[in-house]
Amino acid sequence: MKKTLLSLLAASLLCFSGLSIADNEVCHHKEDCLKMGFLVGKVYGEERTIPYYEKSCYLGEAQGCVFSGFSLLKLLKLERSQEVLKYGCEDLRDGESCETLALALTFVDPKDKDKVEYYQKKACSLGRESACK
Repeated sequence: MKKTLLSLLAASLLCFSGLSIADNEVCHHKEDCLKMGFLVGKVYGEERTIPYYEKSCYLGEAQGCVFSGFSLLKLLKLERSQEVLKYGCEDLRDGESCETLALALTFVDPKDKDKVEYYQKKACSLGRESACK
C-alpha cells in the first residue's frame, strides 16, 4: 500500500510538473537530481534513474555516485560504473563509493587484488567501518 501511494505521488509530481523523464536537465542541484532519481525509479524502474543519480554525483552528491555506480554494475556497464564510483571515491572522498568500487573490482578483475585492497583501505581511512575488516 505504502509503495503504491509513493509511486502514485511520484507519477503525479512528474506529470503535473511537466517534466520529461528523459530530460535530466530538470535538475540543477545535487539534491534535486538525487530526489528526481528516486521518484523516477519508483515510477519507471531503476535503469531510468541512472542519468539523475549520475548527474547528482558529478554535482557533488556522493550518494548519487553510489546509486548510479551500483545500478550500472547490475546492468553490466562495468567501465562506466567504475568511472562514477572512482569519482565518488577519489574526487568526493566518499568511503561508501570506495567500498562499492572495491566490490565492483572483485567482479570485474578478480586477479587485481592490489586495486581491491587499495580501495578497501581508502574506504576504511575515510571512515567506512565495514571496509576495515
